[in-house]
Amino acid sequence: MALAAEGQSAGGPTARTPQFREYEPASWLHAPAVSIGAAVRVVGTSYHQNALEIAAEGRNFAGARRRLLTAVLVREPDNPHDANAVRVDVASSPVGHLSREDAPRFHAIIQRLAKAGLPATCRAQLTGGWDQGPSDRGLIGVEIHTGRRPSRWTGSGAFLPESPWHEEIAMAVEAADNGLPSSPARFVVTLQNASSGIAILHCESFIGGIFRRPDLAALVGRVRAAGLPATANARVSTDGNLIIRVTDQDTVTAALDRYGCRDLRSIRASAQPTGRWLCKRCGRTWADSRHPPRHWYDITNDRSDSPHLCPGCWSHAFTFPL
Repeated sequence: MALAAEGQSAGGPTARTPQFREYEPASWLHAPAVSIGAAVRVVGTSYHQNALEIAAEGRNFAGARRRLLTAVLVREPDNPHDANAVRVDVASSPVGHLSREDAPRFHAIIQRLAKAGLPATCRAQLTGGWDQGPSDRGLIGVEIHTGRRPSRWTGSGAFLPESPWHEEIAMAVEAADNGLPSSPARFVVTLQNASSGIAILHCESFIGGIFRRPDLAALVGRVRAAGLPATANARVSTDGNLIIRVTDQDTVTAALDRYGCRDLRSIRASAQPTGRWLCKRCGRTWADSRHPPRHWYDITNDRSDSPHLCPGCWSHAFTFPL
């Protein structure tokens, strides 16, 4: 069923792209100057736990509350330990460096952006930082999502994050002659709020819709209100369904906050199944309306027909209701 889209579709950045200012909160809702790509680990974060604690805005049992951020890459030619050093800043505070191996690959893009008068901003993610009691608190780490061959971000790739806590939303492809790549190739689609849900567009053509997901509609609205492209990665499955891979950070964080700082075993024993699940092991979320076994929370219960079995890593011991 076609959706009546509100406003004009957009396949890339809109004309109103906000400029990053270092004194702003380190939100991921900025147009990054460096391309969005695979994760690159930041080293030396153990020396900057106070700054990372502030950036994380607290912890819960699964880790840092705020996971996605905008970071800035800064060259340090006067660094006494390594003249090739590249520092990583979050909210104007140093949080670590790129490794000696990775740092030189970023010199060219930092220099090109500096000549254009732009800071080398990039998508970053906090890792670890769990709090499951006084004797089990993890260090907070950082990774930047740039890939190891960084380039300037053009807006052509997907802007909506896939991690952490991603889900894969399956839907029927509406248009017969849609020009979509065959499985398993990935491509970029645009999500746009519509009268009764979210319209999915490919090359400005309607190809499907997402219904009864007010959380995702709110996410799309926030991104577009910031003047940014609500684009996501997608693929066509072997059975012909359209698969959208996306994550809604705010909804998951709110759910994790309700559980607080406790160990996973006690959370599983007290939580009531909701029909939506999260896997702490691989960071995947999914919906399954089936009733789980009576003692699903027992970590020895690994029945293959239970909805709490993760469809990503097939774990049963690290999952809980979202």
